[in-house]
Amino acid sequence: MKTNLTKNVFKSVLAGIFISAIVQTVMAQTSLTNENFDGVPLALPSGWTATTNGWKVDSSNVSSGYAGASGLQNLAIKNSFPSGTYAVMTTPVSTMGYSSITVLWGARHTVNFPTPGSSISAFDWSSDGGNTWIPIPYSNNAPNSIWGLVNGGTRIPLPAGASGQTSLMFRWIAIIVTDPNGTYRIDDFNIMGISASGINTVLTPSAHLNGMFEGSILKLNLQNFSSEKVSVNIYSTDGKLISSTKEIAGLLNIELPGINSGLYLVEAISESERRFVKVVK
Repeated sequence: MKTNLTKNVFKSVLAGIFISAIVQTVMAQTSLTNENFDGVPLALPSGWTATTNGWKVDSSNVSSGYAGASGLQNLAIKNSFPSGTYAVMTTPVSTMGYSSITVLWGARHTVNFPTPGSSISAFDWSSDGGNTWIPIPYSNNAPNSIWGLVNGGTRIPLPAGASGQTSLMFRWIAIIVTDPNGTYRIDDFNIMGISASGINTVLTPSAHLNGMFEGSILKLNLQNFSSEKVSVNIYSTDGKLISSTKEIAGLLNIELPGINSGLYLVEAISESERRFVKVVK
């Protein structure tokens, strides 16, 4: 029978292994773009294009229930549109100086959307201005009318050819069979990559970053950070993003309602450094 001391040591070793794996995965990730469709009321973001009378920015059924859900506006395709094939394309994004490109977004796939035969038939990427499109495999959300991150919340990796591009684009294609009910919505489309810039990365420097939980509130000390604006990401031990916010360096209280007890990794990123700290709830 193991003693309590042995069990605690074993747990500490496992925690160290988990955190090491997460740091290796997320420490060099940089957000290249995050589109929440809130910039202009009921209008596509600058540079985005869509098939006429198809995808539209909408303010109903706002996003919620997943880390980073921005609410307000989202991108929607509806069964009430005339039957047909509808595409929406992002503005070109540069991935120069970045590798291991990944994407993720929130979606609401209603129960009635697939009923008449409607579907999201493709999610593609292009590096030549949209002349050639390459399908990206991923797992879409079930048609349950609940907001959630696609692909089970795991970031979707792109092939190596998406790295170091000057004009990377993405496209969703919907096939609509007209019906009064049913909608598919997208929000918080995020592109990340690993920077080759050599940004300074440090694990658990207590003088620069430390934190503790008080109930469901994470208290963070970012007073000694080198930059005023800091992005704060919180990960579980399986590498899933729990929360993502942009903050002003200082003493922070981040509310995480419903967060379970356990070990978490907090990542803080400024323009010149990236730091991590382990926090136990």
